[in-house]
Amino acid sequence: MDAVDCNRGAEAAPAPSLLLLLGGLPPGPEDNATFIHRAFTGAGWTVRALHLDTLRLGPTGPLAADRGASAEGAGTLHALKSADLIWILGFGSRSAFLDKSQILQSLEGAQAFVSQPSALHLYHSKYPFPATPTPFPHPESYASSDAAWLKRQAQGGGRWVLKPPAGSFGAEVSFWDGQDPALGDALAQATESGRYALLQREIKGAEEWRILVAGDRVLGAYERRPGTSGGGWNLAAGGTAHLTPLPRDLATRAQALGLQLAQAGIGYAGIDVRGGMLLEANVINPGGLATLAALGQPVANDALVSAVTAAAQHRNRGPVLTP
Repeated sequence: MDAVDCNRGAEAAPAPSLLLLLGGLPPGPEDNATFIHRAFTGAGWTVRALHLDTLRLGPTGPLAADRGASAEGAGTLHALKSADLIWILGFGSRSAFLDKSQILQSLEGAQAFVSQPSALHLYHSKYPFPATPTPFPHPESYASSDAAWLKRQAQGGGRWVLKPPAGSFGAEVSFWDGQDPALGDALAQATESGRYALLQREIKGAEEWRILVAGDRVLGAYERRPGTSGGGWNLAAGGTAHLTPLPRDLATRAQALGLQLAQAGIGYAGIDVRGGMLLEANVINPGGLATLAALGQPVANDALVSAVTAAAQHRNRGPVLTP
């Protein structure tokens, strides 16, 4: 019997599946979810986007509805256990953050995640990293819900950045002289109702980079320059992006940090570096894919898929499926 006859009737293996867990507004044409969906679909994966605020837990495990569903539960529910890989691209409404995080963590060890929920819970902030040394030092930083204590840390002088630890898009970020009398009022507002605020020494006169990493692979990088509106370097707050070659030293250190993050359970991140220091690692839905595409140097679809799936293997049980 020839080879054709031997294979006749054999069924093709099903395509591996990716679940994107999203919160907020539907993804637009330049949203990360759009780029990721396109990349994995092109690589032969079946991709489904689910609304994270519809997450619930039943006897068979966590369930969530399609992206177009309301948080109240309209739409078809899908079992998260059915996916070969899960990519969390947001935690949705803050009011139930802890509940959603705990439900998702119940899948760890049995389900492959790009970034594990417990790791996202730890690293989704602007706080300096845990005790493990990193390839990039952190600027001098203080965090507290005590405005008076924070003010005392800044009174020695110098320039400081005041920001919410879990903020995004440059929101509520302000720049201060440590001896400015108005800093006390700003700190009181930032810590209102027991909220924590982060006070970080400003690094002036240095280049800032957004570097996309997945494991030990640098997928792309661009330089950010501050705008004129006082919003700093963040693109959403008036900063500008420039396609400048990433210095080799920074690339090497970014690779090392990316691998360290993957080993800690974070398979994809956008790290912000200024003056050779790590400002933060953006671990949930970090911007950058659309910016690189707009600058004429998009991340190749196959590079994104291969890097992310390889990084996910550092902490997930067993290999991540590929077509």
